[in-house]
Amino acid sequence: MAIKAENCLNVGFILKLVELVLGFIIVMIYTCGDSKFWADNFEGNNLGIATCVGYFTIILIIMIGMICGDKAKVQLILFNLCGFFFFLSSGSMAIDAYKEYKGDLFKKFKDQGLAMGSMAIINGAVFLADTLISVLALRKSD
Repeated sequence: MAIKAENCLNVGFILKLVELVLGFIIVMIYTCGDSKFWADNFEGNNLGIATCVGYFTIILIIMIGMICGDKAKVQLILFNLCGFFFFLSSGSMAIDAYKEYKGDLFKKFKDQGLAMGSMAIINGAVFLADTLISVLALRKSD
């Protein structure tokens, strides 16, 4: 298990980099913007916060492992699949919460909330692509 530059040049690592950038954008919209909730209820709000902050940390740890040569293929598939469902759910809840905002007073909140939800759904799609590529790579190696 050694640090090698070639570990950063595979499709899985590049997808993780995309997920990290999207996750960073989502975290910044949530923390620096005026839209401070993910859903109309307590549970949905906690899911959104845990997803964006938790998966940002998880992706960083996975990327460090990949750079060091870690080959935990099944674990990666499970994290990717859960990331897909979590980001899809969080993004859908955010869009549902902000879609009804009307008027000039709430336009800024609505735009930020819809952007946050949309970015979460896009990140979920990237996690799904990463899951499919990881499953194909696992089947190919067996």
